[in-house]
Amino acid sequence: MASDGKTQKKLWGGRFEQSTAPLVEEYTVSATYDRRLYAQDIAGSKAHARMLARQGVLTAEEAETLVNGLIADILLFDPSLGGLQAKDCTFRIYRDVRFSHDKSPYKTNIGAFMARGGRKSTGSGYYLHLEPGKSFVGGGIYMPGPEVLKRIRQEIYFNPGAFRSIIEEREFKRIFGKLSEEDKLKRPPRDFPADYPDMDLLMYKSYVCGHSISDQDIVSSGFRGKVTEAFRAMKDLNHFLNNAVEAGSH
Repeated sequence: MASDGKTQKKLWGGRFEQSTAPLVEEYTVSATYDRRLYAQDIAGSKAHARMLARQGVLTAEEAETLVNGLIADILLFDPSLGGLQAKDCTFRIYRDVRFSHDKSPYKTNIGAFMARGGRKSTGSGYYLHLEPGKSFVGGGIYMPGPEVLKRIRQEIYFNPGAFRSIIEEREFKRIFGKLSEEDKLKRPPRDFPADYPDMDLLMYKSYVCGHSISDQDIVSSGFRGKVTEAFRAMKDLNHFLNNAVEAGSH
């Protein structure tokens, strides 16, 4: 392909006769630049890995040991997770870089979702996110589909007192404060009467809670205990949500 009197080398050696689709051109435009920087990119990933290692959240073996330990702790108050293993819960560390200008091969975090069915579960569970400066524990159901969300709202509609007692329980409020209000509705959801007295409980799009963890907590000897304490405080929320989803599926 000629441009301004100069020949631009095409990918695949120009073996295809037809012109390249615009989407492919956009996808491969940085390939030459990325190829020149692959060494620096790998070095940066290694540097980040060493930094995570110093935080004690790096290796697969360490992550597996931690998550298996947390599963054992959770089983003491939530036996519904019986049979679950770390490999079922931990998210892969490799990034999907196909449509990203950032070609770093690894994520900057380690995440594990401990729920029936593991990380692929569509139910409510216990989540641990480890990332320097951005670590947190969380739980509940994030952005459920319309049918699941409707089941949850219906269960709350018929049992508002039970649900409110869960999210206003002293230990829950001490650790999480309140449910996340991200993307909360501004108007009452359809299929429910607008004058429902506990409408504030039906306005959520996600039923999740979260608590930040400092880098100092991660490297402290009591880290696992603090995470387990937070998980225990969200147990009743998870049970309520899972019961709602399962009851509506029958």
